[in-house]
Order: sequence, then C-alpha cells, then structure tokens
Amino acid sequence: MKLKSQDNLVLFAVAACAAALEALIVSLWAAGGPGGAFLLGMDRFLILSHAYLFAACAAIYLMGRRIIRPIDAILEGITLYGQGRLTHRIPHSKIQELDELARNLNRMAARLGEVDAMKNDLVANVSHELRSPLSAMESYVKLLLEEEGFSKRARENLRRVDGNLVRLRLMVEELLDAAQIESKTLKLETHTLDLCRLLRDVVSLYEPLAAEHGLRFELLPCEKGLTLFADPAKVRQVLGNLLDNAVKYNRPGGSIAISAKPEGSAMSISVRDSGGGIPAHLLDSIFERFRRLPPTPGTAKVRGAGLGLAISRGLAHAMGGTVRVRSEEGVGSTFELILPAGGEP
Repeated sequence: MKLKSQDNLVLFAVAACAAALEALIVSLWAAGGPGGAFLLGMDRFLILSHAYLFAACAAIYLMGRRIIRPIDAILEGITLYGQGRLTHRIPHSKIQELDELARNLNRMAARLGEVDAMKNDLVANVSHELRSPLSAMESYVKLLLEEEGFSKRARENLRRVDGNLVRLRLMVEELLDAAQIESKTLKLETHTLDLCRLLRDVVSLYEPLAAEHGLRFELLPCEKGLTLFADPAKVRQVLGNLLDNAVKYNRPGGSIAISAKPEGSAMSISVRDSGGGIPAHLLDSIFERFRRLPPTPGTAKVRGAGLGLAISRGLAHAMGGTVRVRSEEGVGSTFELILPAGGEP
C-alpha cells in the first residue's frame, strides 16, 4: 500500500513524539526513584529537554501539514486536469510559492478550457455547414443512378461516389454529435418507447448487412411490455453503432445476438458478437474519442474515425444511462446499453 506524503509525515511525527514521550517518562521515573535526590538537577534538565523535544515534534507535524496539504491539492488538480476536468480550480495557499504555482495551474486550465470550447465550436460549425451540401450531393447522385443511359463503368463510378458521400456524411454527423455532447448542447426528445418494437425495427435494418457478411443474426425473445424512457432516434443511433461494430469485428460465419431484460429501474439491451474479443488492457480506453481497435485474427482492417463508442456512451449518459462492455479474447464481446425504464407505452 502506497502512503501519501501527509501519511509519511504523520508516521514520522508520531514516532518522534513517542520517542520523546518515552524518554520523558523514564526521566520522571528516575527523578522519583532511588538516588533521585542526587540527580535531581540533571533530571530536571532532561525532563525540560524532552518536553521541548516533544513540543518541537508537534510543531514539525503542524508545519508539515501546512506545507503538504496545498501540495496534495496541487497534485489532485493536476490529476483532474489530465482527466479533462478543466473546470476544477486548485485552492489558494498561504505559502507564497505554492500559491503562485496553484494560480498558474488554474490559469493554464482556464486557457485550455477556452481553447477546448473554441475547438468544439469550430467542429460543430464546420460539421453543420458541411452536412447540408453533402446531403444535397448525395441526393443528386442517387437521382443520377436512377437515370437510364449510363454505361456500366459510369454507373459503378457513381456508386463509388455515392458510397463515399454516405461515409463522409456519417463522419460529419459523428463529429457534430461529439461536439454537442462535449459542449452539453445536445437536444433530446425523450418519451416512453415500446422496447420490443424498437428492437425489431433496428434488427430489420441490420439483418441484410449481417447476411451480406455471412453472419447469423438472432433477436432473442423479448418480454412483452418492456419500455424505455429515452430519445428514439438516439437509441437507434447507439444500437446502430453497436451492431455495426458487431458486424465489422466479427469472424466470417460468426453470429450476433441482441436481447433485452429489466435491470432494477432500468433496461439492459445487450449486443453479443462472436468476434476475436478485446484485450483486457484496452477495455478502459475503447470509449475514448478517435480510439480504434487493432484488427483481430480472422477480421479485416476496420475503417472509421474511432468516434462510434465514445458517441454511444455520451448519448447514453445524456439519456440517464450508460454503455458497458464484457469481453473475452477468442470468444467475443458483449456491449450493454443501460437506459431508464419507461411507464406504460
């Protein structure tokens, strides 16, 4: 077990004071014991010396605490800043040097917060401005694909353009969602949802994709009457991200199973795949932005910005829930979306 600097100071002060107190008791005993009258002057000197030593130990402890407390506060602040909690402020200290350090760190955090806010605004504005023209271009390409008279090669090129436009639009929408989650400007339209119907709708959209990759897709029996209190579009987006990953990171001929069950006052929706699994040391980092897993044996290299899981957990948190994961290498992974239960649908 590691001890903090303050704990070490306490142990040192207690040990020193205990030694001084022990010597003081011995001196008092000697002064009152046999032959004490002959050594009374010396014993008084020893008693006073040990008493002063005891007082000095207590003073060292109090002064040390005065120094170490602000140091611990500074270390805590640095840790929180490293976690991205830039609104935290380190308390001021009565020690000039430590107070100056705390003020400088607070100014640094405030400036980083301003830069982070500017970055979020830039990403949100650029994403918003790009989304409309991309959607228009995508619509025009789809109209061209419906026209007759194009050669086979031209039609294939149009399909490639259409696919890249869709990929680019989805990436822009992910960036916009990430910026809104970060700036806490995400707008939700929450109401009670029929969970079983929602799962059937989502599965019907992803069954063709799973079949295209040679995967078995199974919706496990859903208990009638289960409800959610959430934003339906955001729930579909989160489940879409989880199912998309289950397809991309699966093995050829593998399987995907989706199920739902009550969990206290919440509902748990599980997406289980039979892919290569996630190494244990990466489980805590897969929900970070721009984090992509390396391909596992039997799976192809996965394309994407690495925002899907970060956005999924952010959306779940915004709706009062979370996303968690269990995984075993060589067996597969299970992602669970936990959301508040609703009332009557």
